[in-house]
Amino acid sequence: IRKLDTSMTVIKNNFYGKSVKVSGLMTGSDIYDQLREMPPVDMVFLPENCLNADGLFLDDWTVAKLEQKLHQNIKIVGLDFVEHLRLL
Repeated sequence: IRKLDTSMTVIKNNFYGKSVKVSGLMTGSDIYDQLREMPPVDMVFLPENCLNADGLFLDDWTVAKLEQKLHQNIKIVGLDFVEHLRLL
């Protein structure tokens, strides 16, 4: 059994407005702006519905661009996040 330390960060939607609170409307730039000041972590997990069918955020950022700018590893996960953790 491995120990896993986690924390959750709420990303405010500045692109569409702070009243929008669904992960499917997150943008790469909002994620970047809010995570860039945080201490680095081993992995950033994001839900798969924040990307479109082409693998892009709504502002046309790619996961690779976000990883490069944040200097962080990003893993896109399905909605069953607990099941994904079992596979790590």
